[in-house]
Amino acid sequence: MINTLDYDLSPFIVKFNSVGNIIEIKNFHKDDTTSVLQFGFQKDDGNYLFMGTMSDSITPDKRNYTYLCETDQELQILKENYYAISEPFHSYTIENYLVTPDQN
Repeated sequence: MINTLDYDLSPFIVKFNSVGNIIEIKNFHKDDTTSVLQFGFQKDDGNYLFMGTMSDSITPDKRNYTYLCETDQELQILKENYYAISEPFHSYTIENYLVTPDQN
C-alpha cells in the first residue's frame, strides 16, 4: 500500500523489485500543470519513455496537451515535450500506442 498523502497530485512512478517490494517512488512535480501519465516503457537504450495528458494552470479541468517525457534509468528527466490539442477537443485520454516494425 502506498501512502499517497505524502505526495502532491502530480503523477508518480513506483518502481518495484522482482518480488513486489517498492524500491523507489519518483514524483514528477510541476507547479503550473496537472498531468497524468498513462503509458511507459523502456527504450532499447535503457531510458524510459512516458506519455500522458496535461492541463495548464489556466484551464486545469481540461487535459488538452499530450505530454511526453524521457528519463534515464534512475528516472531523472532528460527531455520533455508538450503538444497542444486544438479545439474542439477540450479533454482527452490516450488509449493506446503503437510501436511500428521499424521501432518507431
